[in-house]
Amino acid sequence: MPEILTPSEYERATPGLKHATNELNKAANSSASLYQTADADREVNGCVSNPTFDPLINPVTDETTQIYYRTRKDTWIEETKKYIRQEFVHATPTFDAEAMIPDWFDKAIDRGYPVHDAKVRKCLARFVMAVRTDGFSDEDTTGTQMGNFQGDWRGGGFYK
Repeated sequence: MPEILTPSEYERATPGLKHATNELNKAANSSASLYQTADADREVNGCVSNPTFDPLINPVTDETTQIYYRTRKDTWIEETKKYIRQEFVHATPTFDAEAMIPDWFDKAIDRGYPVHDAKVRKCLARFVMAVRTDGFSDEDTTGTQMGNFQGDWRGGGFYK
């Protein structure tokens, strides 16, 4: 399974983001595959699962896995956003992370992460929060203008 971050992104990641990435990978590697989750002969949205296929190996080309993920993706995204709202303080980073969830969900699916597992989805939510709050070492994630202001203006709350 390819990593969710490229090697160059992982190298630039802050310690907090690296930890979140490692936790996501650990959850994904310990998760049961979609084949193990669904019975071998069970129909998944009109397609019969192939008992010789492991969807984690090649999720992009397998029609059954793609149909399974596509039909459930919106529900899973909403569940993940709800988890973020429940677990994290209601502030700009939380709202930003909610907006980032669909893009990272697509990346996770494309890279073979077993997003059918609720534990993986929770780790993905924490990973996205880490991307938003910790980010990469060469990016500013603070988001404040007053705190980063280097200039001077008359009055401006910092009268000398």
